[in-house]
Amino acid sequence: MPLSTTDQIRLNSAAGHLQLGDDGLSKNGLARRLQMTAELENHLREMHARRQPDSSYVFPSPQRGEKDLPVRTFKQAFHKARKEAKLPHLGFHDFRHLFVSKLVMAGVDYMTIAQWAGHQDGGILIGKVYGHLNDAHKVATAQRLSFFERPANVTDLPKQSEGQLQRGRQPV
Repeated sequence: MPLSTTDQIRLNSAAGHLQLGDDGLSKNGLARRLQMTAELENHLREMHARRQPDSSYVFPSPQRGEKDLPVRTFKQAFHKARKEAKLPHLGFHDFRHLFVSKLVMAGVDYMTIAQWAGHQDGGILIGKVYGHLNDAHKVATAQRLSFFERPANVTDLPKQSEGQLQRGRQPV
């Protein structure tokens, strides 16, 4: 997969999303639309402003000069960065797994995670593979529920006397 170029990513600030994969080169061949946060938009705009004018890459090589050998794939870029950072072996998929795990643990619904991950099953695989990470979220959600606490918008009925209660009682 070629490293993303500026013509492979469409930023639609007004609609609040970023679209990738119109070129059919994503894992499943389908484009992905991701929700845009202000933080992500600012980050992408800053990256775009820093890149050299003759580069069409979103993530260009920082080296400019005698021997600028641009990396051509995400895999190459990742392996080069990992090697220079002296990190142990980590694959691109490890970060994908970490991202999905963090989303599950943050309580993001499975359908949203599936869409962001490019799954077409509506979240079934996310639930099967990552559902065990959700236990703390389940406990916290259960703590927020109360079947015995009166909602704030419910008021008491006027109290009735014992005689009124007996007269109003229906025969069984």
